[in-house]
Amino acid sequence: MTYAEVEFLIAEAAYRGWNAGEGSAESHFEKALDAAVRQWSLFDVSNLDETAITDFINFNKNNFAGNELTEINTQLWILHFLDPMETWANWRRTGIPEINFIVWSDNASNGKIPRRMEYPIEEQTKNAENYQEAVSRMGGTDDWTNRIWWDKE
Repeated sequence: MTYAEVEFLIAEAAYRGWNAGEGSAESHFEKALDAAVRQWSLFDVSNLDETAITDFINFNKNNFAGNELTEINTQLWILHFLDPMETWANWRRTGIPEINFIVWSDNASNGKIPRRMEYPIEEQTKNAENYQEAVSRMGGTDDWTNRIWWDKE
């Protein structure tokens, strides 16, 4: 996990009123934005001066009040752009951002947005008893569209 990701998650925790330590949701959101932009220096982005970073933070925090979860999780989605599994996991957890997917009907998920990964063949064969028990709790099928307990409805 990067510092930016941690700060976005602390911002969400603070917004939800969980014990997130010192600072407000907005202050953690600002730290996360700053860290997220600075991460791009790893990719040799040459025009990231302090003014540009400050402008970016100010632009994004203007919409924060009243839209906290949307702003936090949209920026987290952007942060994970180069890590699609994390992007997908956080989107399933929160449903943010709202995205209209184009999914082909002849795919493994029958045209629906995949909600989970199927159990690997090795798990199915080497742990058959527990695999079958888990599948029974998911309605009898192990497919891409069964929701995980934490997956947002």
